[in-house]
Amino acid sequence: MKFNSLGARILLVVISLLVLSVGAIGFYSVSAGSRGIGAVVNDYEVSMATGMARELEADFNRFQGTLHALSALVTTRFTPQMLNAEVGDVVIRQFGAQNGKFVNDIGVQSRHIRSLFIVFNPEFFGTKNVYMIGFSRKSEQDAYMYMDSVGLEAADLIDRNNPASAWFWTPLDTGGEYWGDLRKTEGGNEVLYTMPIKLEGKTAAVAGISFDFSFVHEMLNAVKFYETGYVFLLNRALKILHHP
Repeated sequence: MKFNSLGARILLVVISLLVLSVGAIGFYSVSAGSRGIGAVVNDYEVSMATGMARELEADFNRFQGTLHALSALVTTRFTPQMLNAEVGDVVIRQFGAQNGKFVNDIGVQSRHIRSLFIVFNPEFFGTKNVYMIGFSRKSEQDAYMYMDSVGLEAADLIDRNNPASAWFWTPLDTGGEYWGDLRKTEGGNEVLYTMPIKLEGKTAAVAGISFDFSFVHEMLNAVKFYETGYVFLLNRALKILHHP
């Protein structure tokens, strides 16, 4: 079973908690002379952890698929010759007008997504304007509305000393995905997820989504181990993402 980074972290945290529980029960079982009980408990708890991880992984894989679809939209419509400030204004505006509906339709496919966007790299298109296409909504029931800003100037996006734009410059520098921490919004808790869009080795843009984290809370709150057991979730920095 192959896990992306967030899914793997969830699985490891859940299994780590279960190992502690199983260890305590195992000690009791040995002292009582009944190893079989510990084995049954171990199988049950590992099965529960694996099931939760797989269910969450399916959602996270769909988020990844959304970013790949946005990336393909750029790579199939742009050439390396278009990555310059002289033609950027015309080309990107034309791109947005022609593909806005398609981007909107991608977002509708996931009930958890709250925004999706493509922000073009100012290192190629200059820092005069932020060139982007994106849509956002407050809740699953709301229609997507056009985004005309990401709340940052073009120069701020590529400022490596600005933590507010780490979601943009991190994919530029690492060539990999970026997972943000939980952030409070009007609709609850959201997570930002971005990845670079490569065009013949050059990072032409960054694709991103934000998604509502409440489905993770709901799933983990529904899980009960015995009479008092529960699940909590930590990120790599051991910051609590979920606790009942």
